[in-house]
Amino acid sequence: MGKKLALNVFYTIVIFVCAVAAYTSWQHGRWIWLGSFILLGALFIIAKIRLMKEVQNMQKGNKK
Repeated sequence: MGKKLALNVFYTIVIFVCAVAAYTSWQHGRWIWLGSFILLGALFIIAKIRLMKEVQNMQKGNKK
């Protein structure tokens, strides 16, 4: 469970860094970088949602 918590923290940090980098890219007009950071951030958001669902299912399994 500790590994999943660490992975969740890692995903959160990467999503935040992608958001800041996308904003900076938008300010400077670097459209390729902007698209890349948006895509990367979206992939990490999807991975984080899957991780949260997996943890929820593990917790439901332990309660039975």
